[in-house]
Amino acid sequence: MAKFRLKAGEKVIDRAAIVDAKDMYAFQTLMLTDRRVVLLRNVPMKLGWFGGMFLSRFSKLLREDEVETQISRTQFASAVADGKRLTVDASGDLYSTKIVVEVEHAERWAAVLSGWATGDATEIATATVVQRD
Repeated sequence: MAKFRLKAGEKVIDRAAIVDAKDMYAFQTLMLTDRRVVLLRNVPMKLGWFGGMFLSRFSKLLREDEVETQISRTQFASAVADGKRLTVDASGDLYSTKIVVEVEHAERWAAVLSGWATGDATEIATATVVQRD
């Protein structure tokens, strides 16, 4: 996994924190930029033997974001919300990528991603989904 860095001129549109109930230290972030959808995993920094010996008590606090999966706008196929589960599909020439996460407001994320795919990145930050009875 590679460290997450914004590319030149890339802007963050929205993000959501995802906590895995099975592993309380496995923090994830679903991030939408104007160019890609990225699933980040927050992992402990590699300190090496010498640094780990002195900073072992703080190792849970010293963390960095690594890219787990990313989907560019050109490869984006669909986003489907089912309760709290959000499934983002991509179509590639040689492979297909899928991001499946449980996130609050999955319906809003699906609507935002559908608008994002059409290039409407300016309106996305304020997009809302109206609940029907």
